Amino acid sequence: MKIRIIPLSLIALALSSMLFASRGELRLIPTSVSPSALKISSTPYKHFNNAFSISLPDGWHVTEGDEGVVVSEKNGGALLSVLLVNTGIALDSKATQVYVDSVEANYFASFLNYKVTERRSTQGCARVGKTLESKGVAKRVLSEYCYRDGVMSQQDLWVDANRAETYFDLYEAVTGSLTIDFQVVKTFKMYREQYVFADSQKRLEFKVPYSWKRETVEGVEKFTSPDEVNALWYSATPAESALKWLGGQFADVGITEDRALQDGSRRVAWNSVAGGVKGQAVITSGGTLAWIIKSDEFEKFTSFGDNLLSKYRVVK
Repeated sequence: MKIRIIPLSLIALALSSMLFASRGELRLIPTSVSPSALKISSTPYKHFNNAFSISLPDGWHVTEGDEGVVVSEKNGGALLSVLLVNTGIALDSKATQVYVDSVEANYFASFLNYKVTERRSTQGCARVGKTLESKGVAKRVLSEYCYRDGVMSQQDLWVDANRAETYFDLYEAVTGSLTIDFQVVKTFKMYREQYVFADSQKRLEFKVPYSWKRETVEGVEKFTSPDEVNALWYSATPAESALKWLGGQFADVGITEDRALQDGSRRVAWNSVAGGVKGQAVITSGGTLAWIIKSDEFEKFTSFGDNLLSKYRVVK
């Protein structure tokens, strides 16, 4: 939501792009802060596109991104990020749970010594507390995921593990003050919070939303949206066998487009009336990357699928 944290020494130059496009590591500089020094600003922060407003810690450094904001204590004692994600289709309670589980698995669990210490759900929100290690330093992270009307909000607080209690009251005040203009967020690009995935043999790299569930089935990497409407599949099937592989996955596959790309790859579009799905795929020397979607949602997600399939790189 989702978050792309980088060393604080680089925050002014790189945080916006990393926070709101791909997640990285957090690095905090230990500092001495007394609880009495932590307070909420009397003037709520309002995002530049009017998507949300929130009461932030007084005096903290603010860095804005298109879908959120990150604020950091000036001396590096703590970092708080806020991210809003447009899911395109409203998620039910089961799909919301998949969203949270996937972000935890795809991002937070990538850190050393990741361990969930707290998990609870109340009124459309889920809170996940965890400990992990970043740059050799033990951290505590609190994440608040709240979902409503096609919009997921995520607020993450990162602090040194031995000083976490100092910031908990502050975090409660901040998370409780968030107000969202849902109509504005619904104009955001869908599932923009993405990371780069590389297959085990380093043949192909491509981007996948953090909130999509990942499975490996008979050698095929499958990434599925929480609502199970969209999917992105990768197979190392040789290019000359790619269409046969696609045809074997769905009933009565008909190719509706087949064209060459400038990099020597092929782009195909296909339809399976019997399977109730449509899709597009890029066939490369590093394998086949296929986007699959339920036919009745195809028009809504066409540009999203095009965007997903454009973010690949054949590893030489």
